[in-house]
Amino acid sequence: MGDIPLSSPPMGVSGRRANDAPWIEPLAATVLFVFALFINRREEWPFFWAVDLVACTGAALSGRLPRTGATLTAISLAVWLPFPGALASISGMAFYINIFSAARTNLSWKVPMTLGFGALAYLTLVRNYVDESYRWSTSMMLLIALALAWGGGTALRYAARGIQKERETSKERLQNLQVALARELHDSVAQTLSSAAMRANIAMMDPGISEVSHDQLEKLADECRSSAHDLRQLLSSLRDQPDRDVIPGPLADVETLRHSVEAQAERLREQGFTVDVALDLTKLSAARCQTLAAVTIEAANNIVKHARPRSRCAFSIVADDEAVVGEFTNVMKTTRSAARQGFGLTGIQERLTLLDGTCLVFRHGGKWTLQARLPFGTEGNQLSASTPETLLTGGTTA
Repeated sequence: MGDIPLSSPPMGVSGRRANDAPWIEPLAATVLFVFALFINRREEWPFFWAVDLVACTGAALSGRLPRTGATLTAISLAVWLPFPGALASISGMAFYINIFSAARTNLSWKVPMTLGFGALAYLTLVRNYVDESYRWSTSMMLLIALALAWGGGTALRYAARGIQKERETSKERLQNLQVALARELHDSVAQTLSSAAMRANIAMMDPGISEVSHDQLEKLADECRSSAHDLRQLLSSLRDQPDRDVIPGPLADVETLRHSVEAQAERLREQGFTVDVALDLTKLSAARCQTLAAVTIEAANNIVKHARPRSRCAFSIVADDEAVVGEFTNVMKTTRSAARQGFGLTGIQERLTLLDGTCLVFRHGGKWTLQARLPFGTEGNQLSASTPETLLTGGTTA
């Protein structure tokens, strides 16, 4: 059996550079290629389309593979040099896309590349074909178009840089706001809950209160302590990792967890699965109940997507001496199924990490098991002292 620990993606790592828009050059090259085919459709030389293809392919690759792209575009221009007086294809304009891309991505060798393309374009498109009396005006038009390509790429680069800087500034402001909010909540709400628990304990010492009032005050004190503990733990995670996405949910208890588990089990039964359910808990904090309910929903989603149709699966949420453990098991569609960590499993890990929990995936004997383990909060001592009550047992077939 192999254990596959799930971990969150590293924080602060961006997937793409702000100025990396890989679709720009291929789109421009495709438009030029279609236009070149239309213009050259009546040319007698049968290899016009091949030159057009090489030129536009080089332009399309200029964003991702600039050296390869520049080489192909240069070849498509140079092919006309041995034929004085030959009218080059309109695809010869593809070198402007290479220059635009070099300026946009800020290539270190963009200046020599631009000079080289300018010289080659002059020899091919101007000196090789244009009459001497028109070479000056044609050269000026070539230089103006070259300047526009360079300027457009540079402007786009600076605009993308400004957008990226604004995003980083906004993210930093949000993180600072989260940290400040966490501190305020810790110093106000958490302290108030602890104070309420202490006041309830003091009130319980009054010999004149009834037994019913004593029990209610004891329950109130326990809930305040548990909520204060969960709140401090969540706020600590928010301060330490302010860029973590926290999804709020309603206040939960064991009863709402029971309803959530049963709802997911019924959902699977309606789709033909045989579901065994066991929930053996008496007391658990609201944050832990909410987290386990979210884990149950994601486990059910995975079963619907990846389990063998109409097979047997199992939900188990029980308490041991140190933690509450949720195990969700199903039969895989094939024994060769590979473990892939998607956004759902990443979300489970992030939720559990907020409460110092762990998440493991087991594969054994054609079965897939997701195990979520949450250490107890302040309710742990009451759990060990209470008589467990099995709230759900299953094995019902849809």
